[in-house]
Amino acid sequence: MQSLALLYSDSQDEDIPMGRLNVYAHDLSVMAKLRDKYALKMSHKTYKDQNVHTICHMILERIKSVEKIREQVQKFAVPYMEEHRLRKDETLYDYICAVAGENIYKTTSNSNPWDERCLEISQVIENIHIRCRAVIDIARRSRTPWTTSLTSAVKAMLREPTIDKDLIKELHRQCQLAEFGKILIRYEIPLSVMENAEKYSRSFVGILKRICRPETDGEARLKCIEDCLELVRLLKKLGSSLSDVKPEFIYATYATAIENDIVNKSLEAAF
Repeated sequence: MQSLALLYSDSQDEDIPMGRLNVYAHDLSVMAKLRDKYALKMSHKTYKDQNVHTICHMILERIKSVEKIREQVQKFAVPYMEEHRLRKDETLYDYICAVAGENIYKTTSNSNPWDERCLEISQVIENIHIRCRAVIDIARRSRTPWTTSLTSAVKAMLREPTIDKDLIKELHRQCQLAEFGKILIRYEIPLSVMENAEKYSRSFVGILKRICRPETDGEARLKCIEDCLELVRLLKKLGSSLSDVKPEFIYATYATAIENDIVNKSLEAAF
């Protein structure tokens, strides 16, 4: 009878009252430790939905000051990962991917400097290849034009002599896409057309025609032609099969646009 009572007193079976009480007491103990040691507060309901990985992400998420991120990661997140035997570099990388995925193409602001935060966290990653993958993911999901910090981080990765060639190739690709996007923004063309522009000639030609606006003249017209030629060059670097667009096509497109504009203005004047 005594052994049976002892069994029930240690039970973690939530189907019996004593088991539920024991589990609840254990949960409260863990929550108190998270609060006192890792400065992380949460309700019991929230805690029940977590695991060691998501709790680590929550510890990282509560660090809001970009200037203190590295210090706070070392103070709170790294000890938690060590306690629960989480692989530091992979865990930090997974967190960066999660945050970047949630904020894809969102403009960075003072209230949501997600890319700056992720870049700072990436600097805590020791493995240079994993850190490079983190920078690539941040770049892939960041809005054009890039922030100064992201540009610097990408350049720093490109200077690393030991990084895998495939990672370097992908970094260059992200740089080319960013340059492509900057040109589109200059002409108020939505970035959403970029994917189709790589695949379909009609989409790419549509972009060129939109840039070749007849109302421009002088230096502005030359700049438009230069930008069109740059888009063709970037498309070739990106490996698109549509990169065989010749300069003559761009000149002809511009000439046609100007001619059509002249005709339209003449018709308007006639009526």
